[in-house]
Amino acid sequence: MLYVLASPPFIPKINGPQQTEAAAGGIGDAAFESHRHNVIVTPWLPKVNDAVLTLFLPADDSDGYILGRIEEGTN
Repeated sequence: MLYVLASPPFIPKINGPQQTEAAAGGIGDAAFESHRHNVIVTPWLPKVNDAVLTLFLPADDSDGYILGRIEEGTN
């Protein structure tokens, strides 16, 4: 079995929905008026064919851990 170790971004609990700060918009166009967006945080799970870093315990038939995803283009 592989367990996933993930640390989603920290968002402190507040009363009510989480939202972005109000963004100031352009002048005179309703599409650019000051507005907010709801923030949705979901747990991270690797997708099929993602390159991941794993750690296995040094014992026969032991469990392993997925430590994170390896980003493409990182050296």
